[in-house]
Amino acid sequence: MSETILSQYSEMHISQREFIIKEIQRYKPKKILELGIAAGANSVLVLKYLEENELLDEVRLHSVDFSTFYYRDLNDLNMMKNPRLSGFLVDELVPHLRKYWNLYTPGLVAKHLDEIGKDIDFVILDTAHSLPGELLDFLMILPYLSKNAVICMDDLMFHVWYNKQGIVCNLLYLLFKGEKTLPCDSFNRPFFQNVGSCMLADGQLEHINLLTFFKALTIPWVYMPNIDDLEIFKQHILRHYGMKYVEAFEEIVKIQEKWFRESENQRQEYLKQQIEFSNSLKIKEHLSYKLGQALIKAYNNRWGGAYQNAI
Repeated sequence: MSETILSQYSEMHISQREFIIKEIQRYKPKKILELGIAAGANSVLVLKYLEENELLDEVRLHSVDFSTFYYRDLNDLNMMKNPRLSGFLVDELVPHLRKYWNLYTPGLVAKHLDEIGKDIDFVILDTAHSLPGELLDFLMILPYLSKNAVICMDDLMFHVWYNKQGIVCNLLYLLFKGEKTLPCDSFNRPFFQNVGSCMLADGQLEHINLLTFFKALTIPWVYMPNIDDLEIFKQHILRHYGMKYVEAFEEIVKIQEKWFRESENQRQEYLKQQIEFSNSLKIKEHLSYKLGQALIKAYNNRWGGAYQNAI
């Protein structure tokens, strides 16, 4: 396995990857769910760990990605015509382990959970990093988790280092109730650790806990899922949480849509004002130019009426 290639494509710092593996060593899960695959660096790491510890027949890795194709290739002009598949590193670096890997694409994890099944006891959650993103993901997988399942998340400080709107990872981690673990901070910045785990406490499906996660969905979203995905999530809520949560979610979506419309209207108004301002500057510059030319002519003609005649 090429460490150079792995580091090139990994979405995590090496210390974060090591933390994930240490947590797997610590909790000894039997069913691992990876949400968000990208190139597949974490999939390779987990599969290699299972192989080296002779656990391939005891532990199953299920990996889900919203996109069939590697998302960075889809945004690269040189690659978008022939994009690689999500998780392509598994076939490139550990092809002999492919049969031990369960890959699910495309779409929301809700579409694949019945096939994956329940009793998921370890989750690596690394998806959108923007609301509603990981919050929706967690609510989808929650009914399929085993008692005291462990959730590992990175980019807890995404809003600090990359994009101030990317608060969802930190928000969700703060909402978790359970035994939380953060790695030692070698940079002496204990409030800025970017990866952590939580062994969930009992009672996550109780109303008082579910209410907390649904209320968090009222925070303004960064993106709006498409209609089909909203419907899939809504049906998932109905099936696992009940009608009152569906009604709450529908109301939340209406609020979010209203905010998006208002933001778009504000954006259009801002663009209109910018265009009007730009046009006024052009007119002003044109008049200033004409006035300047008139003054030059008046100066050259050297008599008083020339200024008015030139204008």
